[in-house]
Amino acid sequence: MSVGLLDRVRRPEYTGENRCTPCTAVNVVIAGALGVALGVVWLPLGVAAAALSVAAIYLRGYLVPGTPTITKRYFPEWVLAYFDKTSDPGPA
Repeated sequence: MSVGLLDRVRRPEYTGENRCTPCTAVNVVIAGALGVALGVVWLPLGVAAAALSVAAIYLRGYLVPGTPTITKRYFPEWVLAYFDKTSDPGPA
């Protein structure tokens, strides 16, 4: 059985129930900034970049590799707690 391109690109460990909402938000902001910046140069390029970025985020869960690790390391605990991603296990 052949594996399709989309199946090779998908990262189920970072999508669906496993999707990290703060990671997705950060990546969508980056995708938007990239699309706007490239759109200033040439509008079709900006639209294409934004569309491909959103597709990557949808399929992989992130645009920038390592985002789940980065957000857990650098986001304040109160932000992570808001999304139930806190690294603090809480009281025993």
